[in-house]
Amino acid sequence: MDMNSPKVSIIIPTYKGADVLLEAVQSILKQTYQNFEIIIVDDASPDHTANLFHPPPDPRIKYLMQEKNAGARAARRVGIRASSGDIIAFLDQDDLYHPEKLQAHVEYLNRYPNVGMTYNARFSISDSIEFIREIWHPPQHLTLQDVVRGFPLSPSDMILRRKWALPKYMEGPWGNSGGEIVLLGRLLLDGCKFGYIDRALNYRRYESGRNFGNIAGNCDSELKCLDIIFSDPRCPTAVLEARVIAPLITYFYWGSRAYAQGQVELGREYYLKSLQSNTGILEGTPSPMMSYLMNFVIEDESQDHVEILNKIFTNLPPELQIITREQNWAIACGYLMKGARSIMWKRFDQGREHIEQLKSLRLEFDDSHFERLSGFLVDYDAEFGYHATKRVLNDWHACFGNVVDADGMRRLEGKFLLGRAFRNYEGGHYLKVPGSILRALVQNPAHLQTPGVLSVLWRSFKGVAKWIVRKSPYRIIGMA
Repeated sequence: MDMNSPKVSIIIPTYKGADVLLEAVQSILKQTYQNFEIIIVDDASPDHTANLFHPPPDPRIKYLMQEKNAGARAARRVGIRASSGDIIAFLDQDDLYHPEKLQAHVEYLNRYPNVGMTYNARFSISDSIEFIREIWHPPQHLTLQDVVRGFPLSPSDMILRRKWALPKYMEGPWGNSGGEIVLLGRLLLDGCKFGYIDRALNYRRYESGRNFGNIAGNCDSELKCLDIIFSDPRCPTAVLEARVIAPLITYFYWGSRAYAQGQVELGREYYLKSLQSNTGILEGTPSPMMSYLMNFVIEDESQDHVEILNKIFTNLPPELQIITREQNWAIACGYLMKGARSIMWKRFDQGREHIEQLKSLRLEFDDSHFERLSGFLVDYDAEFGYHATKRVLNDWHACFGNVVDADGMRRLEGKFLLGRAFRNYEGGHYLKVPGSILRALVQNPAHLQTPGVLSVLWRSFKGVAKWIVRKSPYRIIGMA
């Protein structure tokens, strides 16, 4: 076999996946890179999933049936044992691959033989895959701190060399939720080098209106997975310092989920535990707690964020009543974020409905709103480029009407350009940094006072100079 064309084994765990699994498999069969095998592990599905693959529509498909339901992670282990590829990839049954997913990862791994795991950005799509909801760009340089503070990656985002996947994925126990924390944490602690491919190369289907059957069990499982990392003797001191704060996000997420599903007492319990982890979550306007809550309530397009907020605010424990002062801000901010997101992805009618609701609330814009909107733009720019992002800004300006005046749009564009500059600097794209900073300064010279701007600008110029030296046919004394 050509060493530059290693076989990729794609593991798909499935349970009651008859309605979505064929689309997932088709997205693999349409890959530009064709040296692969697909291993589907049916986790004792009670539906007719198995009938779809008897016989398999392609000889590269293996279909394995579990006798008892044991969960997705156990199914992935079975798939890895049955695989023969040098590279292991994962795909959840309701996710899809971009046609160039495998080719991009294989080329990266061939180029950097010291890299053991690669990962990429992703699109979030609707249940019906009719539209894109948003784009997610994970940290370009993933650290253990990122891992213990949340879920930076889903299984469909990452690909591993077999020598890393086989031992790490076979270790346990992992529990029902939080397994990616353990996998990524152990890989980093073992010295596995990660490589980031700065493209959205898979589509993660968002299940609207989803209810979780065991909120307490999922929360407890994630906390145990965090403890596995913190208890590892190799865990650095800098990461151990987050041991008190890291559970905050877990408690807050599952507490919010409990409130949304009507489990009020559990929601109160977890919110109070979040407060015990860090009393600073109530400070500032908006408070960190409200910022976390905003991310949660606008996550599901099919849910009314006002209804969820009212349900939570009505049932808050006394210790957290102080955040009710931010209720009107939160309702208005929710309409703004949902409207901006809809307009960004060309769902103009839905976007305008959100903006009309926003207008009646007379929201006064502050930096927190511009930061959120500029974050949307930076992620969009990373995938589609500056000119496409500029068109989004124009669409926003047209649809926002008098909600955001011309001066506000200039402030927003300036924040986006600075975010773009910092992101390109972090990714080593130094040629793109000076232009973005200069454009931001044209929008507002005060951006020069933003912490880190001058440092990033100077270091980018040095990076550009080194690039010129490398490309120059002549040796420049003192710089070569």
